[in-house]
Amino acid sequence: MTGTADSVPGTDRVLGVVGTVVLDRILPFEGKPVESLGGITHGLHALAALAPHPSFVVPVLKVGGDARAFVRAELAALGVDTRFLVPADQPQNRVELHYTSPDRRRETLTGGVPPLALEELEPALREVDVLYVNFVAGNELTLSTLKRLRRSFRGPIYADLHSLLLGRARGGLRYPRPLPRWREWVASCDVVQCN
Repeated sequence: MTGTADSVPGTDRVLGVVGTVVLDRILPFEGKPVESLGGITHGLHALAALAPHPSFVVPVLKVGGDARAFVRAELAALGVDTRFLVPADQPQNRVELHYTSPDRRRETLTGGVPPLALEELEPALREVDVLYVNFVAGNELTLSTLKRLRRSFRGPIYADLHSLLLGRARGGLRYPRPLPRWREWVASCDVVQCN
């Protein structure tokens, strides 16, 4: 067994979380715009609340310089491990969700940190037993990195394909698309979720 759970009675897994923090601007169909921290932070809040102790949740995230201090403080307030936040020079991912009706919206992505390399993941992989990869931005890992990760990581990999199924047009507008080489993506994971 790996990870810090060995020293705590009644626990047996440390969960690594790969995803992207998103700075959201929500334009509701009616009402005033709302700005919030989104993306993987929603999942981290839920996981921290469900874990035997929040430190069993270990995020491995690339974070832009314009949001690094804020993101670190927000995650530290949850009690999750913040040792594996990888600095990026690029601006943090920003998403504008513009609701054109109560059930329809346009999503625009601007900015954005690059994918994590396997070498950036490896220090955390020595600490975790299970890996949850949520493709919030759609570029958290390249297919090549995911394949290498599958060969080197012995624990289960749970993946939410999420924004892998979204393309990005000029100006950042997101649109549904088929996932190229989907069989290879799916074969590299133990469990796959699609929204």
